[in-house]
Amino acid sequence: MIASLHALLLALLFAAVHAQAAGLPDTGQDTCYDDAVADSVAASNAGSIALDAGSHPRQDCRYGRDVAAAAGALARTGTGPKGFDYTRIGNNGTDLAANAPPGAGPDEWACTRDNVTGLTWEVKTAGSTDLRYFGHGYTWYSTDGSTNGGTAGNTASTTCDAAARGSPCNTEGFASAVNAAALCGHADWRMPTQRELLSLISADGSTPAIAGAWFPNTPANFHWSGTSSARTVGYAWTVDFMTGHTTGSSKTSNTPRYVRLVRGGTPDNGTACTAANPLASATESTPTAAFTIHGDGTLTHQLTGLMWKQCPQGLSGAGCATGTAAALTWRGALMNAVADTSAGYHDWRLPNKKELESIVEFCGSGPAINQVVFPAVSTRSFWTGTTHLPFPSDTWIVGFDSGYSGADAKSSTNNLVRLVRGGRTYDAYDALQKRTVVEYLNTGDFPDSPGGHFFYSSDPAEQAAVDAGAAGQFTRTGRQFLTGGTEPVCRFYGSMTPGPNSHFFTVEADECNALIAAQVTPRPLTVQQWNFEGASYATTPAAVAANGARTCPANTLPLYRAYNNAYPTSGPKNPWDSNHRFTPALSDIAAMVAGGWRDEGLVFCTTQ
Repeated sequence: MIASLHALLLALLFAAVHAQAAGLPDTGQDTCYDDAVADSVAASNAGSIALDAGSHPRQDCRYGRDVAAAAGALARTGTGPKGFDYTRIGNNGTDLAANAPPGAGPDEWACTRDNVTGLTWEVKTAGSTDLRYFGHGYTWYSTDGSTNGGTAGNTASTTCDAAARGSPCNTEGFASAVNAAALCGHADWRMPTQRELLSLISADGSTPAIAGAWFPNTPANFHWSGTSSARTVGYAWTVDFMTGHTTGSSKTSNTPRYVRLVRGGTPDNGTACTAANPLASATESTPTAAFTIHGDGTLTHQLTGLMWKQCPQGLSGAGCATGTAAALTWRGALMNAVADTSAGYHDWRLPNKKELESIVEFCGSGPAINQVVFPAVSTRSFWTGTTHLPFPSDTWIVGFDSGYSGADAKSSTNNLVRLVRGGRTYDAYDALQKRTVVEYLNTGDFPDSPGGHFFYSSDPAEQAAVDAGAAGQFTRTGRQFLTGGTEPVCRFYGSMTPGPNSHFFTVEADECNALIAAQVTPRPLTVQQWNFEGASYATTPAAVAANGARTCPANTLPLYRAYNNAYPTSGPKNPWDSNHRFTPALSDIAAMVAGGWRDEGLVFCTTQ
């Protein structure tokens, strides 16, 4: 978070600070489709993104890390195809070059870290006598009562050459053997959850459905997860790396499945499943505490930063009890999102495959969703914005009877619609588009607020309204800057009474999260707080050196911020509301400081 007087004010006003959540990888789909073939409107067409042009708007291909990568606007820690970000790890646990060869040597490649999720995965080998040979199959077995759902599974299998390796051919035995070998310098390898395993899926039509250069020797077949099925006790979830489909498989079956172990990451589990649930020994995958309910029919999932509508389309009101759930074709669902302005937002869309999978509650069955935050949900399937390849006449769906991922024809009317917006790793609505952010000054503030109240807008319609006098005595100062980047700028409005009575903008995820988490809902105007209004536009964060110095990447320009010292570090509050000025000109900052404002330095980077 930016070290500033404003940050100090936040610490005084709000004690609750929510940590930055783990990232959600993109799907790998950066091509747009109509009902049967690739769309004639390219995903990289800025006009398409800005205006949602075409007959199939706001689908997966138009948003997120993938489209930002195609535009050359995605900052990565490592490398990878599309929007994925991977780093090769050596047997000794050190980071390696992107072209490091696999092998058994200390500095040869054996693991791959996903820099979006923070998870590290084992890399399979090609040697048939190797411990981690890709062709070995395993039965599901776990003696851990906190995760096995009450069924330990099957210890017996002979498909991994157990006699030669000295460990049984089941999932627990394999994990124990890998931990004994301290793969990549660690002994905490485990079975992945269903959601973690799905994070590897690439929906671009490749077979196997994974980034093969970072995960070689991957069988295009079903892999075990460590997640038990709530629908059928005695089953565990599997993921098919031929397509990305999910299904349950019997834990007691002798039919072996493949395994890829994982370590690290940020746990997203909550408390134990309810006693009445068949998975009472497991833990929640979407705990209520992970959601912020805004009181206007929307909520934010802190794990991903995504804002969801609580009700399926067609339903509204308390408990989503009013209306009839709308079953639409895929095109109808896409168009329905464009027309929706719920809670004052204009950027609702269909979730992509991984986004919709992120709200499956694996404690539950019929429905497999948290019914506290998503009341009266149907057990039917819901559309995603992701086309199902290699069959472009189909689209991915997620079924909330059990939580499976499958596909349906785009012409089908069997599926319901749940809309989403925002999200840290997907919020790149303006990644390919340069909008002009205009600075306004409220000349009616003098002399109560030295320097006046400054306001900033990137929305042409809002600019036109301000220019017409709809906001009072706000006039353009002549200063402006351009949007463009991969990270969302959060926009907040301070309550009019007792203040701060101004707008605040931040690209800092932890600062944005802290303000959202501290809100009293449903946003009473008499509470002193910053109220989240959504993602205003996309930009580029500054790079921060070890000494705290901030710099902007090549081909971007710095934007500076000044604060009017309404809440000084000591002494009484000044007789004016909190306000900030954002400007590309250091001369502006110097003038504000001369008038009693505080220089808060470089805050983010704008497009040239």
